[in-house]
Amino acid sequence: MIDVQTVKCPDCGHSFDFSSYVGEEPLDSNVRLTKKLVQRTSWEELETEICAGRAALCLDVSDKLEFELKNGKKVSVEVAAVNPYGYNVAFSFANVLQDAVMNSANTNRGGFCESKMADFLEKEILPLMPDDLIKVITPRKITQKLSVSSSSGRNERIFERECKLWLPSYTEVFGQHERYSGCDVGDIRFPLFSTRRGRTKYTLDDDLSLWWLRSPNVGNSTNFWYVYNNGSGGTYYASYAYGVCPCFIIGKKPEVKVEE
Repeated sequence: MIDVQTVKCPDCGHSFDFSSYVGEEPLDSNVRLTKKLVQRTSWEELETEICAGRAALCLDVSDKLEFELKNGKKVSVEVAAVNPYGYNVAFSFANVLQDAVMNSANTNRGGFCESKMADFLEKEILPLMPDDLIKVITPRKITQKLSVSSSSGRNERIFERECKLWLPSYTEVFGQHERYSGCDVGDIRFPLFSTRRGRTKYTLDDDLSLWWLRSPNVGNSTNFWYVYNNGSGGTYYASYAYGVCPCFIIGKKPEVKVEE
């Protein structure tokens, strides 16, 4: 028979049920059963555990948290990385929310920090999220090092913007690359995106979707990076509407050290 028991975690205090086999006859060892634990919590409780350095005890990469937006749409976010930038957890929306452009014109000047996309996330997407979630999201300073033209030629310039919602960078999705990820200051790869499956996104209607990254293509002045619907990367014009799949951080504020 199957016995259902309720236990309490000694670290976080949450209660959850688990099932165990208590019969006398032996189980068939050739069959492997994987159970999914469903646990109710609050954003405030998660923030407390994460800030206390106990994120790894209650969250794993690819864990999903489901909630409802203020427009009535049911969505979920996945754990993209545990303690990537100190005692914090990075979350990525599991699905593409909608399509939008990076900029109205075909330019990547100013990178993500000066893009129309950054304004769109702050003014259109963030207000749709539950108030208790918005309250615990930690603002993150996005830092990009880009080459810009001036009267004296081309010079490197640092662009910064503090955001609650942001698109992942090329580095956070595909990892370090000598040519492509040089503008992503202080970023590391998120484990969620280390597999092709983790990089593949669907719309809320279950259609495969391309989705934008925040990193400009440093090889030209018009393109940003995106993730193709098979999990590979590419670049395209900033004025084209691709999927929007934001990330956010809960926990202690990340510190980025910019090398001169």
